[in-house]
Amino acid sequence: MIPLPSGDPPRPCEQEAIIEEEAEEEGGLAPRLTTTINRM
Repeated sequence: MIPLPSGDPPRPCEQEAIIEEEAEEEGGLAPRLTTTINRM
């Protein structure tokens, strides 16, 4: 997770962009976990 700079809290559109960015970075993890679990 990217730490936010101190100061004003992000506006809703900025917060949404941050969440989407993090989801894209972590997006490849879910299919790999599912595959690993299914192989157990």
